[in-house]
Formats: sequence, structure tokens, C-alpha cells
Amino acid sequence: MVKKVGEFVYEDEVLAKDNLQQWNYITSPSTGTIKNIDSKTGIVTIQNDKKPLALYAMCYGSVESVTDNQYVTLNLDAVKIIGRIGFGKITSGRLAILGKSSIENENIVYVSNCITIEELKALADKNINGLICNTVSYSCLKIYLKKDIGVALTGNESLPFSIVLLEGFTENSMCGIKDEFFKHLGKYVLLQPQTQIRAGAIRPLIYIMKHHY
Repeated sequence: MVKKVGEFVYEDEVLAKDNLQQWNYITSPSTGTIKNIDSKTGIVTIQNDKKPLALYAMCYGSVESVTDNQYVTLNLDAVKIIGRIGFGKITSGRLAILGKSSIENENIVYVSNCITIEELKALADKNINGLICNTVSYSCLKIYLKKDIGVALTGNESLPFSIVLLEGFTENSMCGIKDEFFKHLGKYVLLQPQTQIRAGAIRPLIYIMKHHY
């Protein structure tokens, strides 16, 4: 045996070989950890100890269907808002409004004006989960992140908090949609920043749960 109990092996990796005939060897039939070697029967027990992966719904709703024990369809009672571009991973939290409510850890914060670099730095110190803002200048975002961000395909950036822009990179903020956020202050928000600006375009999505939990 060239492997011992407790060692991790990959499929087709050599388990044992004949020292006299180097071409005579036995490989592992699967990937996993060697749990036992029975020297009498020659049986080697290999088990792949997979840790369960918890996937959270990150929203409130009811389970509509489960397909093949792999796919879950959820029914949400929520306000759906489509953004222009987003950055960062899927996140969620209670809706707070900059300048109108207190901001706590794990909040999703809405900013109605064109956000500034100072505001971005201040929000990072608050440990929020996400930011929704009408506009931001690209130069401001670049200075804050200290690098350029690709805009063709987004969603995997490592950021202090996820960001969704409702109108993209401009210094002229719109006002019409802010009432939608003001009337849902404190509600639970699901933020999906992923964006694809190509064929089969994907826009970032915001779901504001109608019911207060």
C-alpha cells in the first residue's frame, strides 16, 4: 500500500503497487478518504465525506413546488424593481434610507441622490449588506473600489457590500421611483445584482417583500 488510513485520494490515484514490478499497481475507483484497510481480505474502504451545503432562500414566501429534489420554486408577494447595473453577490436585509432612518448592520440602504465617495466610505463602516442608489459617477465608484470594474458581466465582485444602480453611471438622479422605497421602509429586501449586458441581457433585480415580518 502506498496510501494509509485517513489519507485523501482521487479517482484513478495509485493505492497499492508491486515493488518488484512497478507496472503492476491498483488505483482508486473513486475520490474520497481512506476509512479502513483490511489486510486479510484486501478490501479498502473509501468514503467521500461531503459536508452539506446550506442554501438560504434569502426572502419570505411559500414553497410552490419541489422538482426532483433539486429545484425549489418560491411564490413571493413582493414589489419587483429592475435596475440598470449591479455589482457584488446576492444579498438581503431590511430596507433603510440614507438620511431618513437609522442604518444598522445587514441593512439594504437606499440613496435617492447621486451618491458621493464620502457616503460610500461611511456606509462601508456601517457593515451594510447592500446599496441601492439611483446614480453614481463611474469615476466615483472607481476611486472607491481602487480599480476598474467590468460592466459586460457582473455579480462575482468582492465588495464591502453589493450595489445596484437604478439609472447607471450619470450625475443626474431621477426622483420618480424614490417614493416606492420610502413607503416600504423597514421591509425585507432581496437584492440580485448580477448583470449581463450582451445577447440575452440580464438586469439586476430588487424584490421588496410586501408583508412586514
